[in-house]
Amino acid sequence: MKKETNLIMYYFILAFCFIAANSVNGQTNLGWSGDLNYEGAKTYGARFRVYDDVAFNGANRNTIWIGSTSNTRFDLGAGLEGVLRMSILTNGKIGVGTTDPTRLFDVNGALRVRSGGINGDPLIDLDHSNSTGWSRINSEGKLALAANDKLTGNSSLPHLFIDSDGSIFVTGGANLPSVSSQSRSKYSLFIQKGLLSEDYGLGPQSTWADYVFSEDYQLMPLKALSSYIQKYKHLPNMPTENEIAKNGYSLHDINVKLTEKVEELTLYTIKQQQELDSLKKDYEALLKLIKPILQKKP
Repeated sequence: MKKETNLIMYYFILAFCFIAANSVNGQTNLGWSGDLNYEGAKTYGARFRVYDDVAFNGANRNTIWIGSTSNTRFDLGAGLEGVLRMSILTNGKIGVGTTDPTRLFDVNGALRVRSGGINGDPLIDLDHSNSTGWSRINSEGKLALAANDKLTGNSSLPHLFIDSDGSIFVTGGANLPSVSSQSRSKYSLFIQKGLLSEDYGLGPQSTWADYVFSEDYQLMPLKALSSYIQKYKHLPNMPTENEIAKNGYSLHDINVKLTEKVEELTLYTIKQQQELDSLKKDYEALLKLIKPILQKKP
């Protein structure tokens, strides 16, 4: 009984302090909604509301409230009466702007980080207890990353964009380029303004142009090659200007074709050298025959 009496006195004094502190022209700003139940050391099933002095059109007032409207969550609200801002479920999940969080921390709206890094720069630290493990960022749809506030306002121009099919676009803040489904099926990364690198490598490939040096490779005669170039305005087995303009090209494939042409040129050069050597040999034999005649005096 003494315990309940002390508790009643405590709330009475608390209410008196609020009335005294928030009284304006004889009117108080203390409001109470719902029941405050006390059982042992637990307070539950209630909503406690404190109204401030901010008025909108002389009618509506701001409110801050805490409490529980459900036996499965704890709520925190602010703003106009009845606007819920945060909920904590009994399983530990926290929702901001939602009463039904599906993750440990679920935000319905934009999230801003102001500091935490070097020189006070904003920092999101993905801590992992295992240095060989993965830190993961997941999107249930497309994912866009941008600097210089490019994702706010009416215009959304990301610098890096991951499409739902896994295609990655580096746009530099420009509009997302239109890429054909054929190119999307062949490539994963699209860089709009170009790539500058001190070095880069291509992974292992099973195709290369050494088939040119096989014994059964048919090297096009130079006369036929000349006719082909005059007719089609490009080398055999090379993409045309229109094909490049429409579909682009694979760096590996074009390297194979360029190597093919270099190796063909090598074979042409070897063949020409063999013909020159043969002509030289014939010339020397002929010169050997006519030289005594030329040396005879008239």
